[in-house]
Amino acid sequence: MDNLLTEGIELFETEKYGDAIRAFSGYLAEHQDNISALSYRAAAYNVIAFADPDSARRTLKLALRDLDKVCALQPNDPDMLLLRGMTLGNLGRHKDALSVYDRVLHLRTDDAQALYNSVLELAIMKRYEAAFSRFQRLQRIENYEDKVTGYNDEIVETLAMDLYEKGRHAIKKGDFKKALTIAELMFSVAPDSPHIRNMRAVAKVGLKCFEAAKEDFRYVVGKKPEDLVALYGYALACYLSNEVEEALASLNKILSIAPDYDVARITKWGILGEIEANRATIGRYREAVRRIPGDGDVRFLVFEYLASSRID
Repeated sequence: MDNLLTEGIELFETEKYGDAIRAFSGYLAEHQDNISALSYRAAAYNVIAFADPDSARRTLKLALRDLDKVCALQPNDPDMLLLRGMTLGNLGRHKDALSVYDRVLHLRTDDAQALYNSVLELAIMKRYEAAFSRFQRLQRIENYEDKVTGYNDEIVETLAMDLYEKGRHAIKKGDFKKALTIAELMFSVAPDSPHIRNMRAVAKVGLKCFEAAKEDFRYVVGKKPEDLVALYGYALACYLSNEVEEALASLNKILSIAPDYDVARITKWGILGEIEANRATIGRYREAVRRIPGDGDVRFLVFEYLASSRID
């Protein structure tokens, strides 16, 4: 009977997974709690599930049955817990998979595979801040890419895009504190991204941290001199911190690059109208701002912070 276990392992190592499962099943008929046989059979079921998508769910359930038994017999085995977490995730049980990965990380704090897998599960669950935060932990592990099976270097970009949209939504709702928290999280992973810098700066403008906002906008303009969002955001931050001439200079630069950039032209009218104390001009400006198309990050701030805040 012991020959069946040895035969199963040999078949598994030569990638004959169906035959291996039969050998392990024969051995387990007499040795129901043998951890090696259960572990190998579960691993073989997982491989077969990927090779045959039509029967994958049924096969994964068989793998999970074995892994549940292994983890009950040996609850502190990180490798078996990892395989169980992956099986749960492939079955769509993402919350359960995440709990298993948390258990692995309790046992093995710097387990790169558990961190990476949990990032994926958190992203699937749309818990993007938590996913990004956990990815930061992964980045602190030396050569983490080489320690993760199935690592995809596009994961950061994918997470950043999802989180970026969440930050934009927070800005449009006027929740600048949340937007800044999201932007800081993204910034910690991708500090050179102009989109992230602009979002962080816009959130700072919303929180009236004008000097810090201007620093971010200047950084973006230094890298991309014709970045209209950064130039406009810089003009807005300057205006709101009473640097009117600097604001007008930035708006003029925008209009020299893009003469049809309506939001810059209307803002310039508003500033000049305020300087001239021309209430009729200001009234027209306010009405024009209400009709500005688009939902860009900085455009949202125009009426709220330029028209409403500065004009009685």
